[in-house]
Amino acid sequence: MLKEVYEFNKVRNDFKYDEKLEQSMYHEEVLEFFDAKTTAERLDALVDCSYVRMGTMLKLGRNGKSVNKLPYERDVEQIMVSVLVEELGQDLFDRTIRLAEKIVCDCNAQKLFKLDENGKAMKGEIPNATELISQMLEDEFAKRDAVLEAHARKQREAFEEASKN
Repeated sequence: MLKEVYEFNKVRNDFKYDEKLEQSMYHEEVLEFFDAKTTAERLDALVDCSYVRMGTMLKLGRNGKSVNKLPYERDVEQIMVSVLVEELGQDLFDRTIRLAEKIVCDCNAQKLFKLDENGKAMKGEIPNATELISQMLEDEFAKRDAVLEAHARKQREAFEEASKN
């Protein structure tokens, strides 16, 4: 994901650093997480926080500032991860976070090269990342359920076979 964030910021804003804009973008994503109604919305917001944070770090580095001096506290991302791990389970979270990162990066790559009055990249006509993440989660739940059902079926068959003997 870092390479995609690098390319996005290189092309869109040439690594221009604006502390207030960075704080605003990050805070917007944090609020989206806490206002989210679905797991897909929360997963999208978490990935967006990571995307903004990586972009901020790249801009800091490019402008000769310490990448450890983020203009916001990123500990909230660990809370977000914990919430999602509780919702999805660790295995499913580990799989879906990488897929969600790809979705968000693909959608962000399609953003216009036009910036709004605050210097933020405008979206234009791009796929909705949250909807794509929602579909991906449905697919991953279906795969997980199929594996669990197959495992349960094998256990029932083994129990039935053992009961016959």
